[in-house]
Amino acid sequence: MKKKQKIFLSDKHLTTLVTIIVALIGCVGTVAVAIIGYMSVSMQIEKPVAITQTVEAKIISSQTPTSILQNTPVPSFTETIVPTSTPEQTLISASTVRRLCERTILPDYIKPSDGIQQAIEQIAEAEARGEKFSLMGNNLSLKIEFRSEVQTVDWLKLSNNLKITITSDNNVGDKLNLWNVEGCGGGDYRFFSPDVSLETNYPAYSVNVENSEFDFFTLQPGEFESFDFNFYCRTPGIYTVNIELPYSLLDVPYNYNYTIPTTIICPKSFSVWNSYYAGMLEYGGDFMWNGEEYVPLQ
Repeated sequence: MKKKQKIFLSDKHLTTLVTIIVALIGCVGTVAVAIIGYMSVSMQIEKPVAITQTVEAKIISSQTPTSILQNTPVPSFTETIVPTSTPEQTLISASTVRRLCERTILPDYIKPSDGIQQAIEQIAEAEARGEKFSLMGNNLSLKIEFRSEVQTVDWLKLSNNLKITITSDNNVGDKLNLWNVEGCGGGDYRFFSPDVSLETNYPAYSVNVENSEFDFFTLQPGEFESFDFNFYCRTPGIYTVNIELPYSLLDVPYNYNYTIPTTIICPKSFSVWNSYYAGMLEYGGDFMWNGEEYVPLQ
């Protein structure tokens, strides 16, 4: 039977052992300090970043609805659907043909009865600045020129059936001055019927007119056709005329609307001033509306 042996350490061994233990404790302490320092630095870096990200997220979250609801315009139907120019404006144009012989109503500021020479000068000045006088409505032959504005080689097809819409106003002056220019020339026109009456029984009304000579008309690019429409007075008044022309390009249908740039007037009564050549006026008598026609005043 073996006996346990006691181990005795000398002072030298004890000293060495204590030294090793102290060294190990120092290493552990150093490592612990390093770990704590690293964690402290990491928290100092990451926490502000997290806080910053959180603040930014809150800012974005709070600004997003404001940006969408207040700063972003919501387009309306008109803004997004209706074009700024219509096909009619680019495919076709119209103008009122001014002939050498016209019967127009002089504006109120031109009064030949106050002085013929002064009236002649006022008429010349008005024409020079492009002023347009109202047309006399009775037995009016209105010439409209329709022109193709197509930029390709394609032809337009114009209908022979048009709609004329009249807007009336019975607020017409008691006595007006009619300027009658003599010496009318001819021209190649497409005539439409029936004649259109001018009356104030309705504030607005429409009449269909037709050319019976042709089923349709065609226009090459840049080509034009001149249409002739006849009007006559039924009641004194001031009238605005719009002409609606159906047409097509490559079998695609369109409607072109042209409003006469001057009004048409059926006076209650008027004085006639004839011009047989430029720079002259001659009194031609007074006329009045008797309910059916214009008759000379006795």
